[in-house]
Amino acid sequence: MNPADYQRAARDWLERNVPSEGRADGDPIAQAKDFMARFYDAGYSGITWPERWGGQGLTQEEERAFAAAARDFTLPIYVFSIGLGMTGPTLVDRDRRPARAVRPAAAARRGDLVPALLRARGRQ
Repeated sequence: MNPADYQRAARDWLERNVPSEGRADGDPIAQAKDFMARFYDAGYSGITWPERWGGQGLTQEEERAFAAAARDFTLPIYVFSIGLGMTGPTLVDRDRRPARAVRPAAAARRGDLVPALLRARGRQ
């Protein structure tokens, strides 16, 4: 899929799946976990992460296309920002076997990236 088509598909998905801002009902962590599961299932978590890590294995072009599609939305994934934005990419860069077994993008789907990594570290 070319980047323009990827951006259109991402924007369509975001329009259907991003909750409206200001929603105060329910538990915000549970809502973020629910959204993260749908985000992962749609293929938007770990866009450039290798498939062996649970990512999509796509290029920076798709990552930029998604970012362009998402710029007008407030994604409810803030509680995962450290894991997705710092921990996951660092692990991918260092390619450590115990962490790879966790499949960080899939752990992020469940909302337990850091706890899963700590459990994997204990199994070394």
